[in-house]
Amino acid sequence: MVYQPKGYPKVASLMSKEKDVAVFRRFDDLNFLNLLALQAEIIDLEKDLRRECRLDDMASDSSQQQQSEPVYNSENFKLSRESGSAQYQKLKTLRERLMEYNELAIQISRLNTLDDPIPSQLDTLQDWLRDRNGRPFLTGYEAETWAENKPGLYMCLRPHVAEDSDLFTRYISNVLLGLYHRFLGQDLGTARLLTQQQGTLLTVVLVLASLLVLSPLS
Repeated sequence: MVYQPKGYPKVASLMSKEKDVAVFRRFDDLNFLNLLALQAEIIDLEKDLRRECRLDDMASDSSQQQQSEPVYNSENFKLSRESGSAQYQKLKTLRERLMEYNELAIQISRLNTLDDPIPSQLDTLQDWLRDRNGRPFLTGYEAETWAENKPGLYMCLRPHVAEDSDLFTRYISNVLLGLYHRFLGQDLGTARLLTQQQGTLLTVVLVLASLLVLSPLS
């Protein structure tokens, strides 16, 4: 028996075949919130580190005056590391947070280079999710994933065509992809060979859809 994906696996199968609908949420507010949280934590750690540096410097000056054992501070990172000084521990924690902060900032910057989907791409995915052959599976808060008709909330992993051709793209996507999944998608999506009847039906669908698209433009 040929496996027929359902739920998210079926959405992934659709996106792998129709990359124009590879549309995902940006989560800009959450990304920036995490970046702000890391920034605030780093500022606190920086103040703690400066305080430890001042304390170590004061202790170092005192030990030199009393000719006692030196305090391991930032003047010698090797000794500071080997002694496990408070200053070095703060610096170690700060280094880890800075790496998280810098990596997240770079990731957000790269995400912002990805285009928003054009309306036809978002509409096509939303229509497919509503279609009975899409077998709606999203419930609760997950049902809101692609609910908003605001392209700026999303990113598309495939560069889109020019806006001038969006009307044509919208019609092709909504008609052909909708008919594809309504009548044939269940079989074609499972890598089955088309029967002669299915092949004839697909040909008729494509010809009729093409005529419908071209007629308003002529």
